[in-house]
Amino acid sequence: MKKLLNPILFVCLAYVFSNPITFAQEKASEKTETKKEEATDSEATGSKKKEAKPYISIAKPNIKNVSDLQKRLIIRSAIGVVMKSGKYNMLFSSPKSFEDAKFKFYKLEMEGSKTKWGKNKAGYNLKFRLVDAYTKEVLRETIKTRIEERHLVFKAKLLQWELIFGKDKAKELEKEIEAQTEDELKEEEVKDPKEKDDKANNENKGADAQTPPPAVVDEASDLLAEAGDKKEKKKAEEEFEEKSKKEKKKKEIKISEFESPDLDLTKERLDTTVKPPKPFKVDSQIAFGLDFISENISSKSIIEVENDIGLMGVYVDAALQFQENPTDRLHVGFRMTRITSENDYSLTPPRMLHLRYKLGFVGLPIYFHAGFEFETQPFAQLGQVGEGIQAWEQSFLWYKGGLSLEFQSLFRMKTELGGFIFSPFVASTNFGTEKGEGSITLTGSKFEVYMIQQVWGSYNLKFSYFQSDITSQGLNSLENHQATTLISLLYR
Repeated sequence: MKKLLNPILFVCLAYVFSNPITFAQEKASEKTETKKEEATDSEATGSKKKEAKPYISIAKPNIKNVSDLQKRLIIRSAIGVVMKSGKYNMLFSSPKSFEDAKFKFYKLEMEGSKTKWGKNKAGYNLKFRLVDAYTKEVLRETIKTRIEERHLVFKAKLLQWELIFGKDKAKELEKEIEAQTEDELKEEEVKDPKEKDDKANNENKGADAQTPPPAVVDEASDLLAEAGDKKEKKKAEEEFEEKSKKEKKKKEIKISEFESPDLDLTKERLDTTVKPPKPFKVDSQIAFGLDFISENISSKSIIEVENDIGLMGVYVDAALQFQENPTDRLHVGFRMTRITSENDYSLTPPRMLHLRYKLGFVGLPIYFHAGFEFETQPFAQLGQVGEGIQAWEQSFLWYKGGLSLEFQSLFRMKTELGGFIFSPFVASTNFGTEKGEGSITLTGSKFEVYMIQQVWGSYNLKFSYFQSDITSQGLNSLENHQATTLISLLYR
Protein backbone atom coordinates (compact mmCIF):
# COMPACT_ATOMS: atom_id res chain seq x y z
CA MET A 1 0.00 0.00 0.00
CA LYS A 2 2.80 2.39 0.92
CA LYS A 3 4.58 1.54 -2.32
CA LEU A 4 1.44 2.52 -4.22
CA LEU A 5 0.94 5.85 -2.36
CA ASN A 6 4.47 7.06 -2.76
CA PRO A 7 4.34 7.52 -6.55
CA ILE A 8 0.90 9.22 -6.32
CA LEU A 9 2.16 11.66 -3.67
CA PHE A 10 5.22 12.42 -5.79
CA VAL A 11 3.07 13.22 -8.82
CA CYS A 12 0.83 15.56 -6.78
CA LEU A 13 3.77 17.48 -5.33
CA ALA A 14 5.36 17.82 -8.75
CA TYR A 15 2.11 19.29 -10.14
CA VAL A 16 1.79 21.76 -7.26
CA PHE A 17 5.36 23.04 -7.68
CA SER A 18 5.06 23.21 -11.48
CA ASN A 19 1.99 25.53 -11.43
CA PRO A 20 3.86 28.66 -10.17
CA ILE A 21 6.48 28.25 -12.91
CA THR A 22 3.79 28.02 -15.61
CA PHE A 23 2.03 31.08 -14.16
CA ALA A 24 5.27 33.07 -14.15
CA GLN A 25 5.94 32.13 -17.75
CA GLU A 26 2.46 33.32 -18.75
CA LYS A 27 3.01 36.64 -16.98
CA ALA A 28 6.39 37.03 -18.66
CA SER A 29 4.89 36.38 -22.08
CA GLU A 30 2.14 38.93 -21.40
CA LYS A 31 4.75 41.55 -20.46
CA THR A 32 6.71 40.81 -23.63
CA GLU A 33 3.60 41.25 -25.76
CA THR A 34 2.78 44.52 -23.95
CA LYS A 35 6.28 45.83 -24.65
CA LYS A 36 5.95 44.88 -28.31
CA GLU A 37 2.64 46.75 -28.52
CA GLU A 38 4.19 49.81 -26.84
CA ALA A 39 7.11 49.68 -29.25
CA THR A 40 4.69 49.51 -32.18
CA ASP A 41 2.73 52.47 -30.78
CA SER A 42 5.91 54.49 -30.31
CA GLU A 43 6.97 53.78 -33.90
CA ALA A 44 3.58 54.92 -35.18
CA THR A 45 3.79 58.07 -33.03
CA GLY A 46 7.30 58.73 -34.37
CA SER A 47 6.10 58.47 -37.94
CA LYS A 48 3.31 60.90 -37.14
CA LYS A 49 5.81 63.31 -35.66
CA LYS A 50 7.88 63.09 -38.80
CA GLU A 51 4.82 64.05 -40.82
CA ALA A 52 3.95 66.97 -38.50
CA LYS A 53 3.53 70.36 -40.22
CA PRO A 54 6.23 73.01 -39.56
CA TYR A 55 5.43 76.14 -37.56
CA ILE A 56 5.39 79.61 -39.11
CA SER A 57 5.40 83.11 -37.61
CA ILE A 58 4.12 86.12 -39.56
CA ALA A 59 6.14 89.27 -38.82
CA LYS A 60 4.51 92.69 -38.68
CA PRO A 61 4.85 94.43 -42.09
CA ASN A 62 7.91 96.70 -42.13
CA ILE A 63 6.57 99.10 -44.76
CA LYS A 64 7.20 102.79 -44.15
CA ASN A 65 4.72 105.59 -44.79
CA VAL A 66 1.60 103.44 -45.07
CA SER A 67 -1.66 103.75 -43.13
CA ASP A 68 -2.70 101.48 -40.27
CA LEU A 69 -5.60 100.28 -42.43
CA GLN A 70 -3.23 99.10 -45.18
CA LYS A 71 -0.98 97.34 -42.67
CA ARG A 72 -3.99 95.67 -41.06
CA LEU A 73 -5.30 94.39 -44.39
CA ILE A 74 -1.84 93.13 -45.44
CA ILE A 75 -1.21 91.13 -42.23
CA ARG A 76 -4.80 89.83 -42.19
CA SER A 77 -4.34 88.62 -45.75
CA ALA A 78 -1.02 86.93 -44.86
CA ILE A 79 -2.67 84.96 -42.04
CA GLY A 80 -5.50 83.93 -44.38
CA VAL A 81 -3.15 82.78 -47.16
CA VAL A 82 -1.01 80.71 -44.76
CA MET A 83 -4.05 79.07 -43.15
CA LYS A 84 -5.61 78.38 -46.55
CA SER A 85 -2.48 76.55 -47.69
CA GLY A 86 -2.71 74.02 -44.83
CA LYS A 87 1.08 73.59 -44.98
CA TYR A 88 1.96 75.22 -41.66
CA ASN A 89 0.95 75.52 -38.03
CA MET A 90 0.53 79.16 -37.03
CA LEU A 91 2.81 80.48 -34.28
CA PHE A 92 1.10 83.43 -32.54
CA SER A 93 3.52 83.78 -29.58
CA SER A 94 6.56 86.06 -29.62
CA PRO A 95 9.03 84.49 -32.08
CA LYS A 96 12.08 85.83 -30.20
CA SER A 97 11.70 83.36 -27.33
CA PHE A 98 11.54 80.52 -29.86
CA GLU A 99 14.63 81.85 -31.65
CA ASP A 100 16.53 82.02 -28.36
CA ALA A 101 15.50 78.42 -27.64
CA LYS A 102 16.72 77.45 -31.15
CA PHE A 103 13.28 76.09 -32.01
CA LYS A 104 12.93 75.33 -35.72
CA PHE A 105 10.23 77.39 -37.41
CA TYR A 106 9.75 79.68 -40.41
CA LYS A 107 9.18 83.42 -40.57
CA LEU A 108 7.20 85.30 -43.20
CA GLU A 109 8.86 88.74 -43.47
CA MET A 110 7.27 91.65 -45.36
CA GLU A 111 9.34 94.76 -46.14
CA GLY A 112 8.72 97.82 -48.27
CA SER A 113 9.97 101.33 -48.99
CA LYS A 114 8.82 104.42 -50.84
CA THR A 115 10.17 105.11 -54.33
CA LYS A 116 9.80 107.59 -57.19
CA TRP A 117 9.94 107.10 -60.94
CA GLY A 118 8.88 108.72 -64.16
CA LYS A 119 7.37 112.20 -64.14
CA ASN A 120 6.01 112.93 -60.66
CA LYS A 121 5.17 109.28 -59.99
CA ALA A 122 5.58 107.81 -56.50
CA GLY A 123 4.81 104.48 -54.90
CA TYR A 124 6.42 101.53 -53.17
CA ASN A 125 8.88 98.69 -53.64
CA LEU A 126 7.91 95.46 -51.83
CA LYS A 127 10.05 92.47 -50.87
CA PHE A 128 8.48 89.44 -49.14
CA ARG A 129 10.47 86.37 -48.10
CA LEU A 130 10.16 83.08 -46.25
CA VAL A 131 13.08 82.63 -43.83
CA ASP A 132 14.25 79.66 -41.76
CA ALA A 133 14.41 81.29 -38.30
CA TYR A 134 16.93 78.72 -37.06
CA THR A 135 19.50 78.88 -39.90
CA LYS A 136 18.56 82.43 -41.13
CA GLU A 137 18.43 80.98 -44.66
CA VAL A 138 16.10 82.70 -47.15
CA LEU A 139 14.00 79.86 -48.58
CA ARG A 140 11.88 81.88 -51.03
CA GLU A 141 11.72 85.54 -51.99
CA THR A 142 9.38 87.63 -54.13
CA ILE A 143 9.90 91.26 -55.17
CA LYS A 144 7.71 93.86 -56.89
CA THR A 145 8.81 97.43 -57.69
CA ARG A 146 7.09 100.69 -58.65
CA ILE A 147 3.72 99.89 -57.07
CA GLU A 148 1.24 102.76 -56.98
CA GLU A 149 -0.33 103.40 -53.57
CA ARG A 150 -3.83 102.50 -54.73
CA HIS A 151 -2.55 99.01 -55.70
CA LEU A 152 -0.39 98.47 -52.60
CA VAL A 153 -2.70 96.07 -50.71
CA PHE A 154 -3.55 94.10 -53.88
CA LYS A 155 0.10 93.67 -54.90
CA ALA A 156 1.03 92.70 -51.34
CA LYS A 157 -1.62 89.95 -51.41
CA LEU A 158 -0.34 88.79 -54.78
CA LEU A 159 3.20 88.50 -53.37
CA GLN A 160 1.89 86.46 -50.43
CA TRP A 161 0.20 84.02 -52.82
CA GLU A 162 3.39 83.75 -54.90
CA LEU A 163 5.42 83.05 -51.76
CA ILE A 164 3.13 80.32 -50.38
CA PHE A 165 1.45 78.81 -53.48
CA GLY A 166 3.83 79.78 -56.32
CA LYS A 167 3.64 82.25 -59.22
CA ASP A 168 1.37 80.09 -61.40
CA LYS A 169 -1.36 79.86 -58.77
CA ALA A 170 -1.07 83.59 -57.97
CA LYS A 171 -1.39 84.48 -61.66
CA GLU A 172 -4.40 82.20 -62.01
CA LEU A 173 -6.22 83.93 -59.13
CA GLU A 174 -4.95 87.48 -59.83
CA LYS A 175 -8.30 88.93 -60.95
CA GLU A 176 -10.16 87.27 -58.10
CA ILE A 177 -7.64 88.64 -55.56
CA GLU A 178 -7.91 92.13 -57.07
CA ALA A 179 -11.73 92.11 -56.88
CA GLN A 180 -11.66 90.83 -53.30
CA THR A 181 -9.19 93.58 -52.31
CA GLU A 182 -11.38 96.30 -53.82
CA ASP A 183 -14.39 95.03 -51.88
CA GLU A 184 -12.42 94.99 -48.62
CA LEU A 185 -11.15 98.54 -49.15
CA LYS A 186 -14.68 99.79 -49.89
CA GLU A 187 -15.98 98.16 -46.69
CA GLU A 188 -13.17 99.68 -44.62
CA GLU A 189 -13.69 103.12 -46.17
CA VAL A 190 -17.34 102.97 -45.10
CA LYS A 191 -16.36 101.97 -41.55
CA ASP A 192 -13.62 104.54 -40.99
CA PRO A 193 -15.79 107.72 -41.10
CA LYS A 194 -18.17 106.22 -38.51
CA GLU A 195 -15.30 105.46 -36.16
CA LYS A 196 -14.00 109.01 -36.51
CA ASP A 197 -17.46 110.49 -35.77
CA ASP A 198 -17.87 108.29 -32.67
CA LYS A 199 -14.47 109.39 -31.35
CA ALA A 200 -15.31 113.06 -31.90
CA ASN A 201 -18.68 112.71 -30.13
CA ASN A 202 -17.10 110.95 -27.17
CA GLU A 203 -14.48 113.68 -26.78
CA ASN A 204 -17.14 116.43 -26.84
CA LYS A 205 -19.63 114.76 -24.49
CA GLY A 206 -17.04 113.63 -21.93
CA ALA A 207 -16.66 110.41 -19.98
CA ASP A 208 -20.33 110.29 -18.90
CA ALA A 209 -21.55 110.15 -22.48
CA GLN A 210 -19.34 107.12 -23.16
CA THR A 211 -21.08 105.05 -20.48
CA PRO A 212 -24.28 103.39 -21.80
CA PRO A 213 -27.52 103.37 -19.72
CA PRO A 214 -27.72 100.76 -16.90
CA ALA A 215 -30.61 98.92 -18.54
CA VAL A 216 -28.57 98.40 -21.71
CA VAL A 217 -25.57 97.18 -19.67
CA ASP A 218 -27.74 94.62 -17.84
CA GLU A 219 -29.20 93.35 -21.09
CA ALA A 220 -25.73 93.12 -22.65
CA SER A 221 -24.37 91.17 -19.69
CA ASP A 222 -27.32 88.76 -19.95
CA LEU A 223 -26.60 88.28 -23.64
CA LEU A 224 -22.90 87.66 -23.00
CA ALA A 225 -23.66 85.24 -20.19
CA GLU A 226 -25.97 83.20 -22.41
CA ALA A 227 -23.43 83.10 -25.26
CA GLY A 228 -21.51 79.84 -25.06
CA ASP A 229 -18.84 80.15 -27.73
CA LYS A 230 -16.97 82.94 -29.52
CA LYS A 231 -19.47 83.33 -32.34
CA GLU A 232 -22.39 83.86 -29.92
CA LYS A 233 -20.34 86.35 -27.87
CA LYS A 234 -19.57 88.32 -31.00
CA LYS A 235 -23.24 88.36 -31.94
CA ALA A 236 -24.17 89.49 -28.43
CA GLU A 237 -21.63 92.30 -28.55
CA GLU A 238 -23.08 93.50 -31.87
CA GLU A 239 -26.60 93.51 -30.41
CA PHE A 240 -25.29 95.42 -27.40
CA GLU A 241 -23.72 98.08 -29.65
CA GLU A 242 -26.94 98.49 -31.65
CA LYS A 243 -29.02 98.94 -28.48
CA SER A 244 -26.56 101.42 -27.01
CA LYS A 245 -26.74 103.47 -30.21
CA LYS A 246 -30.56 103.46 -30.04
CA GLU A 247 -30.45 104.70 -26.44
CA LYS A 248 -28.10 107.52 -27.44
CA LYS A 249 -30.42 108.56 -30.27
CA LYS A 250 -33.33 108.76 -27.83
CA LYS A 251 -31.41 111.20 -25.62
CA GLU A 252 -30.28 113.39 -28.52
CA ILE A 253 -32.29 116.54 -29.28
CA LYS A 254 -34.01 116.32 -32.65
CA ILE A 255 -33.67 119.35 -34.90
CA SER A 256 -36.36 120.03 -37.47
CA GLU A 257 -35.28 119.19 -40.99
CA PHE A 258 -35.09 121.92 -43.64
CA GLU A 259 -33.69 122.21 -47.11
CA SER A 260 -30.46 124.22 -47.16
CA PRO A 261 -28.97 125.90 -50.23
CA ASP A 262 -26.17 123.97 -51.91
CA LEU A 263 -23.31 126.17 -50.71
CA ASP A 264 -19.75 125.13 -49.95
CA LEU A 265 -19.00 126.91 -46.66
CA THR A 266 -15.75 125.06 -46.04
CA LYS A 267 -12.62 127.14 -46.20
CA GLU A 268 -9.27 125.71 -47.07
CA ARG A 269 -6.78 126.04 -44.28
CA LEU A 270 -3.71 127.95 -45.32
CA ASP A 271 -0.37 126.31 -44.66
CA THR A 272 1.43 128.90 -42.51
CA THR A 273 4.40 126.70 -41.66
CA VAL A 274 7.69 128.15 -42.81
CA LYS A 275 9.69 125.52 -44.64
CA PRO A 276 13.46 125.88 -44.31
CA PRO A 277 15.34 126.19 -47.62
CA LYS A 278 16.81 122.95 -48.88
CA PRO A 279 20.60 122.82 -48.61
CA PHE A 280 22.44 122.96 -51.92
CA LYS A 281 24.20 119.63 -52.41
CA VAL A 282 26.41 118.31 -55.17
CA ASP A 283 27.24 114.64 -55.72
CA SER A 284 30.28 113.60 -57.71
CA GLN A 285 31.16 110.50 -59.69
CA ILE A 286 34.55 109.79 -61.25
CA ALA A 287 35.10 107.50 -64.24
CA PHE A 288 38.42 105.98 -65.32
CA GLY A 289 39.20 104.53 -68.73
CA LEU A 290 42.06 102.57 -70.29
CA ASP A 291 42.02 103.41 -74.01
CA PHE A 292 43.35 101.51 -77.03
CA ILE A 293 43.41 103.81 -80.08
CA SER A 294 44.08 103.37 -83.78
CA GLU A 295 44.46 106.49 -85.99
CA ASN A 296 44.68 106.89 -89.75
CA ILE A 297 46.10 110.33 -90.64
CA SER A 298 46.07 111.60 -94.23
CA SER A 299 47.65 114.97 -95.09
CA LYS A 300 47.67 116.60 -98.56
CA SER A 301 49.61 119.76 -99.40
CA ILE A 302 52.83 119.78 -101.45
CA ILE A 303 52.68 115.99 -101.42
CA GLU A 304 50.23 113.48 -99.98
CA VAL A 305 51.37 111.67 -96.80
CA GLU A 306 49.40 108.93 -95.09
CA ASN A 307 50.37 106.99 -91.97
CA ASP A 308 48.75 104.81 -89.30
CA ILE A 309 49.66 104.92 -85.62
CA GLY A 310 48.60 102.96 -82.56
CA LEU A 311 48.22 104.56 -79.15
CA MET A 312 47.36 103.77 -75.54
CA GLY A 313 45.71 106.35 -73.34
CA VAL A 314 44.28 107.13 -69.93
CA TYR A 315 40.88 108.81 -69.67
CA VAL A 316 39.47 110.51 -66.54
CA ASP A 317 36.00 112.09 -66.27
CA ALA A 318 34.41 113.75 -63.21
CA ALA A 319 30.62 114.12 -63.24
CA LEU A 320 29.00 116.61 -60.86
CA GLN A 321 25.31 115.96 -60.12
CA PHE A 322 23.14 118.68 -58.60
CA GLN A 323 20.34 117.39 -56.35
CA GLU A 324 17.99 120.15 -57.47
CA ASN A 325 18.15 118.58 -60.97
CA PRO A 326 18.91 114.88 -60.44
CA THR A 327 19.00 114.09 -64.16
CA ASP A 328 21.55 116.80 -65.06
CA ARG A 329 25.33 116.45 -64.82
CA LEU A 330 28.36 118.64 -65.49
CA HIS A 331 31.30 116.66 -66.91
CA VAL A 332 34.96 117.67 -66.79
CA GLY A 333 37.57 115.29 -68.21
CA PHE A 334 40.82 114.74 -70.08
CA ARG A 335 42.71 112.08 -72.09
CA MET A 336 46.50 111.63 -72.22
CA THR A 337 48.01 109.27 -74.81
CA ARG A 338 51.26 107.61 -75.78
CA ILE A 339 52.24 106.29 -79.23
CA THR A 340 52.95 102.55 -79.02
CA SER A 341 53.51 101.76 -82.71
CA GLU A 342 56.39 102.76 -85.00
CA ASN A 343 56.72 106.54 -85.17
CA ASP A 344 58.71 107.28 -88.34
CA TYR A 345 58.12 111.05 -88.27
CA SER A 346 58.34 111.62 -84.49
CA LEU A 347 54.71 112.67 -84.21
CA THR A 348 53.58 114.12 -80.87
CA PRO A 349 50.84 112.16 -79.02
CA PRO A 350 47.38 113.81 -79.17
CA ARG A 351 45.79 115.32 -76.04
CA MET A 352 42.19 116.16 -75.13
CA LEU A 353 40.40 118.25 -72.46
CA HIS A 354 36.61 118.67 -72.36
CA LEU A 355 33.83 120.45 -70.47
CA ARG A 356 30.19 119.58 -71.20
CA TYR A 357 26.74 119.74 -69.64
CA LYS A 358 24.38 116.75 -69.81
CA LEU A 359 20.69 117.67 -69.67
CA GLY A 360 18.02 115.04 -68.93
CA PHE A 361 14.29 114.84 -68.27
CA VAL A 362 12.61 112.72 -65.57
CA GLY A 363 11.08 109.61 -67.07
CA LEU A 364 12.78 109.95 -70.48
CA PRO A 365 15.88 107.99 -71.56
CA ILE A 366 17.10 110.77 -73.92
CA TYR A 367 19.84 113.23 -72.88
CA PHE A 368 21.16 116.40 -74.56
CA HIS A 369 24.85 117.41 -74.41
CA ALA A 370 26.57 120.76 -75.02
CA GLY A 371 30.07 122.00 -74.24
CA PHE A 372 33.63 122.68 -75.33
CA GLU A 373 36.59 120.44 -76.14
CA PHE A 374 40.26 121.30 -76.60
CA GLU A 375 42.23 118.85 -78.77
CA THR A 376 45.58 118.48 -80.54
CA GLN A 377 46.10 116.32 -83.67
CA PRO A 378 49.53 115.43 -85.14
CA PHE A 379 50.24 114.95 -88.86
CA ALA A 380 53.27 114.58 -91.19
CA GLN A 381 53.83 116.77 -94.24
CA LEU A 382 56.56 118.32 -96.40
CA GLY A 383 57.00 121.91 -95.23
CA GLN A 384 58.90 123.26 -98.26
CA VAL A 385 60.20 121.80 -101.48
CA GLY A 386 63.64 120.33 -100.94
CA GLU A 387 63.09 119.65 -97.25
CA GLY A 388 62.21 116.30 -95.72
CA ILE A 389 58.85 115.24 -94.29
CA GLN A 390 58.40 116.72 -90.83
CA ALA A 391 55.98 116.34 -87.91
CA TRP A 392 53.45 119.14 -87.46
CA GLU A 393 50.53 119.71 -85.11
CA GLN A 394 47.09 121.27 -85.34
CA SER A 395 45.06 122.37 -82.30
CA PHE A 396 41.33 123.03 -81.88
CA LEU A 397 38.88 124.50 -79.44
CA TRP A 398 35.61 122.90 -80.54
CA TYR A 399 31.99 123.71 -79.85
CA LYS A 400 30.23 120.38 -79.47
CA GLY A 401 26.66 119.20 -79.10
CA GLY A 402 25.04 115.79 -79.08
CA LEU A 403 22.35 113.33 -78.07
CA SER A 404 22.49 110.07 -76.13
CA LEU A 405 20.00 107.29 -75.39
CA GLU A 406 20.26 105.14 -72.24
CA PHE A 407 18.31 101.91 -71.74
CA GLN A 408 18.54 98.40 -70.28
CA SER A 409 19.44 95.62 -72.70
CA LEU A 410 19.97 91.89 -72.10
CA PHE A 411 20.28 90.68 -68.50
CA ARG A 412 19.25 94.16 -67.27
CA MET A 413 22.62 95.59 -68.31
CA LYS A 414 22.77 99.32 -69.10
CA THR A 415 23.48 100.41 -72.68
CA GLU A 416 24.23 103.95 -73.86
CA LEU A 417 24.23 105.04 -77.52
CA GLY A 418 25.20 108.54 -78.57
CA GLY A 419 26.82 110.93 -80.96
CA PHE A 420 28.42 114.40 -81.16
CA ILE A 421 29.06 116.98 -83.86
CA PHE A 422 31.93 119.49 -83.56
CA SER A 423 32.49 122.94 -85.01
CA PRO A 424 35.75 124.88 -84.50
CA PHE A 425 35.68 127.94 -82.29
CA VAL A 426 39.44 128.46 -82.64
CA ALA A 427 41.62 126.25 -84.92
CA SER A 428 45.23 126.69 -86.01
CA THR A 429 48.38 124.83 -87.08
CA ASN A 430 52.12 125.47 -87.06
CA PHE A 431 52.46 123.90 -90.54
CA GLY A 432 54.73 125.80 -92.95
CA THR A 433 55.98 128.30 -90.37
CA GLU A 434 59.66 128.80 -89.73
CA LYS A 435 60.90 126.44 -87.01
CA GLY A 436 57.28 125.66 -86.16
CA GLU A 437 56.63 129.17 -84.84
CA GLY A 438 53.53 131.14 -85.72
CA SER A 439 50.20 129.72 -86.86
CA ILE A 440 47.81 129.30 -89.76
CA THR A 441 44.04 129.46 -89.28
CA LEU A 442 42.06 126.31 -90.03
CA THR A 443 38.46 125.43 -90.62
CA GLY A 444 36.58 122.14 -90.82
CA SER A 445 34.30 119.77 -88.93
CA LYS A 446 34.31 116.62 -86.86
CA PHE A 447 31.83 114.01 -85.66
CA GLU A 448 31.81 111.13 -83.14
CA VAL A 449 29.54 108.12 -82.57
CA TYR A 450 29.90 105.85 -79.56
CA MET A 451 28.41 102.96 -77.59
CA ILE A 452 28.93 102.15 -73.89
CA GLN A 453 27.88 98.67 -72.73
CA GLN A 454 27.77 97.65 -69.08
CA VAL A 455 29.56 94.31 -68.63
CA TRP A 456 29.48 93.68 -64.89
CA GLY A 457 28.79 96.06 -62.00
CA SER A 458 30.76 99.28 -62.59
CA TYR A 459 32.81 97.84 -65.48
CA ASN A 460 31.88 98.93 -69.01
CA LEU A 461 33.19 98.67 -72.56
CA LYS A 462 33.22 101.76 -74.77
CA PHE A 463 33.48 101.78 -78.59
CA SER A 464 34.00 105.12 -80.38
CA TYR A 465 34.64 106.33 -83.92
CA PHE A 466 35.87 109.90 -84.68
CA GLN A 467 36.37 111.54 -88.05
CA SER A 468 37.60 115.06 -88.84
CA ASP A 469 38.19 116.93 -92.12
CA ILE A 470 40.31 120.08 -91.90
CA THR A 471 41.42 122.67 -94.48
CA SER A 472 43.65 125.73 -94.16
CA GLN A 473 42.61 129.35 -94.68
CA GLY A 474 45.45 131.22 -96.36
CA LEU A 475 48.18 130.89 -98.96
CA ASN A 476 49.35 127.45 -97.87
CA SER A 477 46.96 124.81 -99.18
CA LEU A 478 46.47 122.06 -96.57
CA GLU A 479 43.89 119.29 -96.32
CA ASN A 480 43.95 116.87 -93.39
CA HIS A 481 41.71 113.88 -92.88
CA GLN A 482 41.81 111.87 -89.64
CA ALA A 483 39.83 108.71 -88.69
CA THR A 484 40.13 107.35 -85.14
CA THR A 485 38.83 104.09 -83.68
CA LEU A 486 38.81 103.74 -79.89
CA ILE A 487 38.10 100.79 -77.56
CA SER A 488 38.12 101.58 -73.84
CA LEU A 489 37.73 99.59 -70.61
CA LEU A 490 35.69 102.05 -68.54
CA TYR A 491 35.08 101.98 -64.79
CA ARG A 492 32.38 104.33 -63.51
